[in-house]
Amino acid sequence: MNLRNHARGLLLGAAWLVVFATPSFAQYQDSHAEDGDSVRLIDLAVVQRTPEAFINVPIRISATFHRFDKFFNPYYTLFEPERFLNFSAWGEGQELWNRQAYKQDHTFFFMAKHSKNLDKLLALEKYDRVVLRGMVRTEFKGTPWIEIFDLEVDDETTIAEVDLIKLVRAQKLQAQGYFDQAIRGYQTAVREGLPELYLGFIERELGNCHYYRGDFTAAQSHLAKALEYRPKDRRIKERLDVTASLLERGAGSKTARPIAAPTDSELPAAPRKD
Repeated sequence: MNLRNHARGLLLGAAWLVVFATPSFAQYQDSHAEDGDSVRLIDLAVVQRTPEAFINVPIRISATFHRFDKFFNPYYTLFEPERFLNFSAWGEGQELWNRQAYKQDHTFFFMAKHSKNLDKLLALEKYDRVVLRGMVRTEFKGTPWIEIFDLEVDDETTIAEVDLIKLVRAQKLQAQGYFDQAIRGYQTAVREGLPELYLGFIERELGNCHYYRGDFTAAQSHLAKALEYRPKDRRIKERLDVTASLLERGAGSKTARPIAAPTDSELPAAPRKD
């Protein structure tokens, strides 16, 4: 029995030695590149689907910072609360105005408390857009636990709470059939600095709203812009094809009724019954 326990101890010690002997991200950069831009930029969703493929492989991840957390499992991972700071973030392609996507942040990012870049992490605020540099250290129950060595804040594109509120409100109006109000809502959400993911969604839904109003010319214009932002979105392509076909047949050739003047009314309490 003692021999078995001793053997287990040796195997566990060897496993931890492999983990801690892995070259750091800084060492990788020193030997392979003068700046981190040569390190692959990987979608977080890809890392989540195949975490084993990225263990101890230097990567960059575009993300939106969420918050600091306290998710640790020192028995199965190297991450201990005494040595690491834990935080969560959303991936680049997550549509945060969608409730389900909002709830699916990745909660297993870590940075060592002795890291020279810890101040950068501590300075982050919710919805800050960042490029994280690090590597998957382990996979536990199919989830990657990712150590971050450095990060860069994206100052060119920004997200704010008010952006999400406007989009959620416009979506609710659209779902209830209040297309005039939804159009105004989406239009007020457009601003300089929004990420292309957001702009593409806004243009797509503006196109859909105009489509259901019968203004196929406006619908076509917005859908075409949406496709520029989101060229792989099949829904945009399908709606754009249908809209073009309707215009060819002369549908919507007359000017659609004008959009109602803006009001300060709150979100309607009940959907339209007709």
